[in-house]
Amino acid sequence: MMKNAVITGVSSGIGLATARELAKAGFKVFGSVRKKEDALRLKEELGDSYEPLFFDLTDDQAIAAEAAAMIGSIKDEIKRHMNTQGVDELTVGTHIIRYTTVLSNRFDSTAFKKVMPDVYKAYTKQTTSRRFSIA
Repeated sequence: MMKNAVITGVSSGIGLATARELAKAGFKVFGSVRKKEDALRLKEELGDSYEPLFFDLTDDQAIAAEAAAMIGSIKDEIKRHMNTQGVDELTVGTHIIRYTTVLSNRFDSTAFKKVMPDVYKAYTKQTTSRRFSIA
């Protein structure tokens, strides 16, 4: 599984140098920029190893919004990896990541409309879904 790094200020200086080195080392780099042009330049240079984060460190709301998007992206990447590997559980350091199948019953209202209410239980069908958690 690819390792992830978050770097602020990747458009120049130490942030840019660090992003380049981590991308070469196989990391997925989530790097903050303020300008779309900088993000496009870095995406072209670093390819799929770079994911731009658009915010200014002085804007708390922008940071929170980008952090939420980044968390979602990382979760999706972990789920893809787990599906590809066919595993339900990963141990990462002291954390256990589980992506398990969950059975639940769903009421089939289409069938219910065709029959009397007292027979609804006969038309409840079982479905499966997957649940993702990090502990």
